[in-house]
Order: sequence, then structure tokens, then C-alpha cells
Amino acid sequence: NYVEYIPKPIEELLATCNFPCTIIYPKAKNLPENVIASNGSIAIRIPKDEFCYDLISEFGKPIVSTSANFHGQKSPKNFMEIDKNLVKRIKYTVKYKRDATNTTEASSIFMWHTENNKLVKLR
Repeated sequence: NYVEYIPKPIEELLATCNFPCTIIYPKAKNLPENVIASNGSIAIRIPKDEFCYDLISEFGKPIVSTSANFHGQKSPKNFMEIDKNLVKRIKYTVKYKRDATNTTEASSIFMWHTENNKLVKLR
């Protein structure tokens, strides 16, 4: 619904990966302009967390998000690592996993290059 097409290598990756994964697709569609990059691409993450998956399923639409950090800061690995000044600026946060001290893995980021029909890992 949100990209022009999903190449077979991306389908295979998403079907088998057991880690957080974000794919940058070259041609977004059916999304507001302010979430599409200037080159027409869109980054989409399919969550592995059951709560996130259920929230998106219940909402029935994609949820736009950024990392929970200020520009230039490292990404937090759990709620306790989020800068308290950032938390104060947020209107609402769910209570799910707030007290968890385990760390989560950052999302691996892949980009599909249409010129050479290749999936490239960026991070």
C-alpha cells in the first residue's frame, strides 16, 4: 500500500529476519508528503515487538516515528536511557516496558537500489 513495489530479495529478508529491520524503498505512495524524503523514498520498519505490532494493527494505519533521542545523541536502548528533557516534552508515553533494563538492538537499515537491483545494508 505504501511503496510502488517490493522486490523479491526484500520479501525474502523480511520473511526470515529475526532482528529489527528497516527498509528504505525508492518510491513511496499513498503517504503524506511530509513523511516522504525529497528523493521520493520512504523508510519502513516492520516491528518485531508484539505490543508495537498490535498497536499498529489496531490503529489500522502506519505510525510515523523517529528515534527517541535528540539529534546527535546516541539512540537509547531502553526507556531509562531516554533523555529526561525529551521525555518532559512528550505529551504521552505508554507504560509498556518503562522499567525494563534490558537493552534492545538498533534496527538494521537496508536500502533497495533500483539502478542495480540490489539490496544494500547501510547499518
